[in-house]
Amino acid sequence: VKDIPLLVQICDNDLDWTATDFKAFTKKKDNTILVATIGGFPVGFVAFEMNETNIFISTIVIDKSLRRSNIGTQLLQRLKFAFLKKKRIYCEMVANERNTGLHLFLQKNDFKAVKTLRHFFENDDSGYLFRFNL
Repeated sequence: VKDIPLLVQICDNDLDWTATDFKAFTKKKDNTILVATIGGFPVGFVAFEMNETNIFISTIVIDKSLRRSNIGTQLLQRLKFAFLKKKRIYCEMVANERNTGLHLFLQKNDFKAVKTLRHFFENDDSGYLFRFNL
């Protein structure tokens, strides 16, 4: 990903990814970052891992000034289209129990909460596993 410094800026306080984290993520064989741009500038991204049966979304981040402008939905639509073409069975993401905005966003995009993951995050917060089935 050539725009790593700009992606780090988009993360702001929402995600503690550094340029090193982005590089490490993309070096793994099945990991991909799909970037949304406006006028050639990155405004959001979804980082995911794809294996033979599913896609696992590590994170989705949209520039704070552009949230609620359909960019995240468009990224998920592109991701869903890619996973439909490759005959994947489902797409999943774990959302922190406190991130109700993400819960609502995923539900709006046809994801369903299928499991509670107790003490999932490093800070001991629990999470919800959201899944979109084909």
